[in-house]
This record gives sequence, structure tokens and C-alpha cells, in this order.
Amino acid sequence: MNAVFGHIYRYFLLLTLAGIPAFLSSCKTNLTRQTNNDTSAQEQFVSTADTCLRMPENAFADVYLNLNSPAVYDYYKSRGFALHWGDSAQASAMIEVIHTVRLYGLLSQDYHVAEVESIRSNPSCASRQRLDALLTDALFTISSHISKGRLRPLTVDSVLLEGRAALSTPSDIQHYLATREPRHEGYRMLRSALTAIYDTLPAKDRHQLLDGVTSDSISAQRLIKKIEVNLERWRWEDGLFEKDHVWINIPAFEVIVFRSGKEVLRSKAVVGAPGKPTPTFSSAIECFTVYPYWHVPRSIAVGEYLPSIKKNISFIPLNNLEVLDNRGNILRYDTLPWHTYNHNNFPISLRQREGTHNALGVVKFQFDNPYSVLLHDTNAKGLFRHENRARSHGCIRMEKAIEFAYYLADNYSRYTSEQVAGYLETKTMRRIDLDRQLPIHIRYFTVAYDGKALKEYGDVYGRDKQLLNQYYNTGPIVTEKKLGG
Repeated sequence: MNAVFGHIYRYFLLLTLAGIPAFLSSCKTNLTRQTNNDTSAQEQFVSTADTCLRMPENAFADVYLNLNSPAVYDYYKSRGFALHWGDSAQASAMIEVIHTVRLYGLLSQDYHVAEVESIRSNPSCASRQRLDALLTDALFTISSHISKGRLRPLTVDSVLLEGRAALSTPSDIQHYLATREPRHEGYRMLRSALTAIYDTLPAKDRHQLLDGVTSDSISAQRLIKKIEVNLERWRWEDGLFEKDHVWINIPAFEVIVFRSGKEVLRSKAVVGAPGKPTPTFSSAIECFTVYPYWHVPRSIAVGEYLPSIKKNISFIPLNNLEVLDNRGNILRYDTLPWHTYNHNNFPISLRQREGTHNALGVVKFQFDNPYSVLLHDTNAKGLFRHENRARSHGCIRMEKAIEFAYYLADNYSRYTSEQVAGYLETKTMRRIDLDRQLPIHIRYFTVAYDGKALKEYGDVYGRDKQLLNQYYNTGPIVTEKKLGG
């Protein structure tokens, strides 16, 4: 049996015990309404009632059309095609979940809300069967969306293997869904904020927004949508972060260091400009270097420095640059045919010598990534005075870089902060390898809990606009990439 069905079968089994008796009672009540002398009508109704207790065995039957999850038919097959919901209180509870699913940051139209409402009062067998399939599909889909995200392709989710006791009261469905939500504190705080917003709204606005109808409360509607797309981002996270890690939220322009789950250092940061965005990814800091060289990225060397060098060869010594061949040997810059160099012909590299003039400042932190992104000090301290600090070529400049270097030396290496201070004082280049790597996570959240309160940040790269279009079906459904752009 498919993994998802094993879990769902266990979850639904006891619920069925509550649902089917209620449905049988309903059928019995209807049956007594027939006249005693109408034997043929009674026999016909008994036959119909028996049929109503089962789902069609044909996988192409109308009741299985246009469902979100491929798991629905196989689920019914695994239980001998018996209905799950019937007329039980659980069915009513599930319908209520669909109507209020926006409290999770999801949209009710994804879960057949219109069709459910149109057929729930129809007593025909086909309608009862269709309603049962719709509710099962809704629970499968909501469970997946809450756990892994709405914009990810719906898959048979191995997470559903978690053994969980079947529950039997109307509140159990919501309790079950709560177990499927991400456990990140950032997610939980956003969910709490979303609930609080709905709780403070007038009843009319609350119902309008839960139903996906434009509300008169424009500011609340805007914030709700912003929270919803940021909840979606949290659902893309694969697991909890380590107790010790570095957290960089690009729109917040901040670096936060955590130890044993508690914040130990917070620093302003400068991130990539909109045209050269800092990518989002995870890695681990392996080492840091005091008084580092800066190996100028080829894109900067060719796109920005080469035109200046062609105009004035003195640009090289004035900026403390060295010219290297492909073996790392230093070349005499004044003997090279600069006029022949271009984007397609640039057989050299540029390196800036160490020092306070260096673009990396006096310390850089290295972690493996395919984007050549660094976390580092800077020689342009004035950038930290700006409110909008999206001003770099993609690397992340840290205001408290030296303080962070001291922290790493004392807690993650065989060196001490006093030794690092000595290297800085004597302007000695020194690489400090960490005894254990420190995870670093670079993310993009425009609404986030900063440890004290919920804060909104600017959409510096326009990603909210793109994601909002995708989330509310005004654009193509594609998942936001975890990289720059």
C-alpha cells in the first residue's frame, strides 16, 4: 500500500466509525417515511441506501473527476470503496475547515468550496458520493499544502507516514492539521499574527476575507496577503534550523547569530542591489581570514574595471590591484595588451591587496556556495547609515564583522579573540579554520518576527509581487527559486 494511504487509512478508520452510523441512522429515518403498503418503494430505497454507502469502483467515474490528489481513489479502494464521511459531524467539521482555511494562509477555492456548497444539500447518491470524494480530497490537499506549500506540485507525501491516533470529534481535524504545520518559530509567529488580524476585524470584513472576497478593510487585506505569501515561504523549508546558526533575512538588512537557539549577535548588513541580488541558500561557514585578499569577480573585473583601466592604466596601482595569470603568478600590469582584452578575451585575473582599503575590509567569512557569495567587513562603513542597504554586488557586508570574528575564534576554533585582535593590530594575513562549521541560512521574508515584534520589510527585489501573482492565480504557478533574481 502506498505510504500515504497507510497513514490516511489509520487516520480515517475511527472517523469512519463515527460517520457511517450517523449516515445509517439518516437512511433509517428516511426509510420510515415511506408508507407501509408501498413495498416496492421500500425495497428500492433499501437498495439505494446500500449503494449510497459505497463509492464507485470505476476509477473513471464522475465522482473522481477534477480532484487535486491522486491518492483519493486508491484510498477508497483500500477500504473496500466504503464512504468515509457520510452525514457525520466530521463532515460538517471538514466543511468548516474548508470555509476557514484562510486562517492557515491558504485559499478555500483550492478545496472545492463552491461545489461542496452546491451539492451538500442534495440527497442523491451521486451527490453524496461526490461530496465524500471532495471532502477527502480537500483534507489530503490541505494537509499537503500546510506542510510543504501550496505552490509546490502536489505529491504523495512521505511525511504522512507519521503514525497518529485517529480522532473522533469535530475539533480533531483542526488538531490533526496543526500537527502538519511547520514548527519554525517564524512560521508560528506569522500564523498567530494572521489569526489576531482576523479576530480584530468586524464580522462582515472577516467573512469577506475568509471567503476570498475583496473587503472594505484595505489595509488588513494587504497585510493578510503579505503574511500569506511569507507563510508559503516558510513551508518550503525542509526542516528546523540548527540551534547554532547564522540567519540573514535579505529585506531586513541584518545578520543574526544564534547559539543554543538564542540570539547572541545582531548586526546591520548591506546586501546585493536589485540588479545584482543576493541569492538565497544555505551553507556552513568553514573559516575566516584576517586581512584577506579580494579576488575580483570576473564580471566586475571585465564589466567595471577593464573600461577604467583602458582609460587610465594608473587605475591598477591606485586601487591596490595585482594582475595574475591563470597559475596565480603576479604579472607586470604595464606590459599587458589591455586594448585587446574584452568579455570574450580576458586571460588574466585581478586581485586587490590586503588592507583597510580592501573592498572586503579586514575580515571575510567563507562558506561553500555556487554564487561566490561572501560575508565580510567593508571599507565603506558609511553604507550602514542608509535605511535601504541593498547596495552591493551580491555579497553581504557586515557592520560587526570584527566582533563576529572574535566570537567564531572563541567558540568555534583553536584560536582566541585575543589572537585575532593581534593579527588585526599587526595587519597580518591569517586564515582561521573552524573546528566545527557554523550553518548559515540566507532567506527572503518581507514579514517576520524579529524576536520582539512582527515587522514588515520592503520588497527590495520585487519577489513579493511575483509570488502574490502566482499565489492568487494572476500569473503562472512556478515556485520562487532559491537563488538570486
